[in-house]
Amino acid sequence: MDIVEKDVISTARSMMKETDIGAFVLECTDLPPFAHGIRKVTGRPVFDFVTLTIFVYQGISSGRDGQPGHV
Repeated sequence: MDIVEKDVISTARSMMKETDIGAFVLECTDLPPFAHGIRKVTGRPVFDFVTLTIFVYQGISSGRDGQPGHV
């Protein structure tokens, strides 16, 4: 685990102590690599531009059976 990842996860952990957080939204494009660590430590869902892209793709694409597409 590198220094940046430790800092990001430490910050998320600190935030959980100070307020009732239901989910994390990572707005910076540098943060998605740390989403799993944040999710693992906090037990909260983590959303970022990667999850947004998957959500939009599944919403606009459909498989042969008419079901939403899967990434």
